[in-house]
Amino acid sequence: MNSIKVFTVAPRDQLKSIRPSENTQQKNSKGQEQMPPTAVSERDNKQQQLEGLFSWRGTVISLSLLLILFVTYSWIERETRESYRWVSHTHQVQVALKKVLSTMQDAETGQRGFLLTSQEQYLEPFEFAIKEIDKPVSLVRRLTLDNPTQQQALTKVEALIAEKVSELRETVSLWRNQDPKAALKLVNSNHGKEVMDQLRKIIKTMEIEESTLLDQRKLETKNHRRIGSIIEVISLFVLSAIGIYVIYNLRNQTRLLSQRVEDGKASLIISRDKAEAANRAKSAFLSAMSHELRTPLNAILGFGQMLEGTPEAPLNEHQEACVQHIVKGGHTLTNLVDKILLFSDISDGTTSIVAFDVAIKEMSDECLEAARNNADRHDIKLITEFPDEGLPQIRIDPEHGKEVLMTFLSNAVLYNQPGGEIRVGASLENNDRVRISVSDTGRGIPVDRYAEVFLPFHRLDMENSPISGSGVGLAIAKALTELMGGQIGFESKEGIGTTFWMDYPIIHKG
Repeated sequence: MNSIKVFTVAPRDQLKSIRPSENTQQKNSKGQEQMPPTAVSERDNKQQQLEGLFSWRGTVISLSLLLILFVTYSWIERETRESYRWVSHTHQVQVALKKVLSTMQDAETGQRGFLLTSQEQYLEPFEFAIKEIDKPVSLVRRLTLDNPTQQQALTKVEALIAEKVSELRETVSLWRNQDPKAALKLVNSNHGKEVMDQLRKIIKTMEIEESTLLDQRKLETKNHRRIGSIIEVISLFVLSAIGIYVIYNLRNQTRLLSQRVEDGKASLIISRDKAEAANRAKSAFLSAMSHELRTPLNAILGFGQMLEGTPEAPLNEHQEACVQHIVKGGHTLTNLVDKILLFSDISDGTTSIVAFDVAIKEMSDECLEAARNNADRHDIKLITEFPDEGLPQIRIDPEHGKEVLMTFLSNAVLYNQPGGEIRVGASLENNDRVRISVSDTGRGIPVDRYAEVFLPFHRLDMENSPISGSGVGLAIAKALTELMGGQIGFESKEGIGTTFWMDYPIIHKG
């Protein structure tokens, strides 16, 4: 065996011994006198009820204001979008009206060019304008469906357009039919000019109407934006007020909780002292009882062994059986006392761990030799499954390691069935841990009882099982394994059996 490492596990939950003052009133950490717990509780309850009332009302008012602001802001936002849409709509009408007038002017220009040059190419703008004039007129008709005044004006525009187009076509037709005098006479009659003047006048009136609507809608949009900004400012103010209120309330709650912590220290100190006293009493009781029990137990074992080994006065068969029962019972009680004392030391955190570099096979062989006779008496087959090439060493306390393994083996025998099997093996897990496992072919553990397996002084099916025991074996095994840096666990299936295992990290050389 290599280097030895000795260490003592310190108590896990040591508490400082602080005694409360004998006076009814106690002092906090600042030296201020504290009120009795009952008075503090009544005061805190009243304060909490009052703060709860204000908190409830404040929450309702704040949420109501936020809801009103949200609904109002949503309405303003919708109205603003609608105003923007109408502004865009008005711009479209204005553009369409200008398109109507410019198209008619293009037609008139094409007609005049043809009359002056007699060239057909000057009629291309004329023909195109006559063909396209219906598009802007239809667009204006569709965009002004909501405005009866504009619809009436557009009807007049359509009539004038039809009249102007007729005049233009007639002039062109006369010129093509070699009657320029009649064509010029029609042009010089100023009828076409009068129609165009009326068309310009009506379109101008329609544009003024749209400009008026545009100004109104821009003003509405501006008002909506102003109201929206006001609501945003109010919302910011309300949210700030709510934030201040929440912070104020949280500070009050924090202050109240801090006061409760200060006021509750006395009760905590008393409870802690009682727990410490109970723990010390338990340890003292176990220590005293162990010594009190060991004295008569040693006497019983001594006299029993003396009776077994007295050749001068041999015992008959019945007497010898009785003495064997006495000796066996004495050993059982001694082991029970040792386990209870060990569990007490573990609970107090005073268990010493003496760590060695241990070979798994050597430690297991010692335990298997002791367990084999017990298994044979119960007609249970003990099978070992260790790898041929051996396993890396682990650093543990060998005595405690044997204690854990013997607990596994003893339980595997006790909870097995006649003719059953126990398989003991070891394997390398993830190249950094060694697992030692003990499997039996017993009844298994119900899934709903898994949480109880490692509880101290607790055995599964205690009321129905003929098996005796203290119920601390697995609790001790778990505590010792974890103290030595290992892990412990089990796998079980009802009707098939249970496997208990313990893992330890391997020793890396160099």
